[in-house]
Amino acid sequence: MEVLNVTYRIRPIALCSGIRDQSQWTYRWNIGQKVLSACYVWYLEGSDPLTIIDAGAQSEHFTNPEFPMSPYRSLEEGLRTYGLQPHDVKQVIVTHLHSDHIALAHKYPNAVFIVQQKELEFAKNPHIFLAVDYNSALFDGLNYLLLDGDQEVMPGVRVLLTPGHSPGGQ
Repeated sequence: MEVLNVTYRIRPIALCSGIRDQSQWTYRWNIGQKVLSACYVWYLEGSDPLTIIDAGAQSEHFTNPEFPMSPYRSLEEGLRTYGLQPHDVKQVIVTHLHSDHIALAHKYPNAVFIVQQKELEFAKNPHIFLAVDYNSALFDGLNYLLLDGDQEVMPGVRVLLTPGHSPGGQ
């Protein structure tokens, strides 16, 4: 039996922040309660292939004038903090395909995007009430590794199907 001694560090890369309505996360609860929100990419330091979690979004991707987001740093600046560039990223674990998690996907030309099959199917044809959360132009044409449920995607890294916020969240 081979025992792998793998150590990862999760490195947050904040891209933008702003005040948003809490009900965006607690469906139909806490409507009108304002909370500070931020958009992150998470670099999995020590990963092979080089992996991030979520592709990210910048402040300009948030178009609701009632809840503007302010830029913090560009994706390139954030990755540069760790000596990386977008083309270095080989794998993106996508928690779900809402625009704020996938808007910058096309900046990673060498990446495979790990997504639940259920999430991609729903995102391509969302329910009318949820369509505002999905923009197929942001995720069409990506190189996908589609999963069906819980799965180890590299030594010591396992994604878990967590439907709720979206049908194929992980």
